[in-house]
Amino acid sequence: MKNKIQYSYDDINLSKIKMIIFDFDGIFTNNKVTLNQDGIESVTCDRRDGIAIEVLRNYQNKYNKNMDILVISSERNSVVQKRCDKLNIKYINGVKNKLEVLKNNYKNIVDGKGIIFFCNDINDIKLQEFVEWSIVPKDAHKIIKENANFISELRGGECFIRQSIEDIMGIENFIELYF
Repeated sequence: MKNKIQYSYDDINLSKIKMIIFDFDGIFTNNKVTLNQDGIESVTCDRRDGIAIEVLRNYQNKYNKNMDILVISSERNSVVQKRCDKLNIKYINGVKNKLEVLKNNYKNIVDGKGIIFFCNDINDIKLQEFVEWSIVPKDAHKIIKENANFISELRGGECFIRQSIEDIMGIENFIELYF
């Protein structure tokens, strides 16, 4: 494992980003699951994070940017599929080795340059070490935080994605791209 240097969000040039990858649990959610008496699982997502995804799509359209937005999750629960479908995000779930799956599904990726990864736990470490930029919530695993470029002041599922995207774009650009 390598320790990554902490940066400022200003160091990310969004025009050079070719892919943004999100883990799901602990990123879109607070990493907790509710289980009812029938064995049905549910999680809570923050709708404000959905606005950040919409703004990223608007950025792609405005600047004719070919930037993949993708969720890669170890979780097999259909909640990943449902949320990604609603947000119009490509997803691959039920994954053990996220880096291997990325390379197998995106043959043109030879290095991690131009890739941002939102991650939080040890199952993310191989992909985290591969990418150029990793952004983690404050409640991420210690090892993931040690290897992160950015550690948010927010926990996963608490508008962490939205705040990070706003910080990368700048609030003025974020608001402009929303409308």
